[in-house]
Amino acid sequence: MAQQPIQSYPLTIRFIRRPLDQLYDDTIRITCENINAPVPRLYKYEFRCLELSRLQNYYFVSEDELLQTLHNAFVMARIDRDPYVSVQVDIPGFPSVILNQMDLSQEVLEIIMFNIQTCVRAWPHAAGPALALAPVPRPLTALIVRPLVDSGYDSDSP
Repeated sequence: MAQQPIQSYPLTIRFIRRPLDQLYDDTIRITCENINAPVPRLYKYEFRCLELSRLQNYYFVSEDELLQTLHNAFVMARIDRDPYVSVQVDIPGFPSVILNQMDLSQEVLEIIMFNIQTCVRAWPHAAGPALALAPVPRPLTALIVRPLVDSGYDSDSP
């Protein structure tokens, strides 16, 4: 009997502008493309702007590139002057959460990024009991987190 290819559950992040109208949502969808391959794996990063009703961009990235790109997306959402109403984060193996822009503190961002890294390293079993057996992610301080460039925006002001 031939072995069926393993599939991963997608990791999805929705940036919601109007809660009752998905037409204005932007979506990031991550899948593991070569899930049966040994590490290093490639991840497909898709960005879809639903207002334009089309896939805007997709590319294949390494784990480090994926984590840096997602981190940057969250930081951009946090400093946006025309902000999204909320951000929904759906990580396989973890509860789905909806946060508003003000919830995206550095501490919350680190927890989200840690959970994303745990999921990525646990694929293809991110939604099952094997998650507990996944390699322990390196500390987030090892993640390439570049400080925000001073744009004149004071993140502490309302």
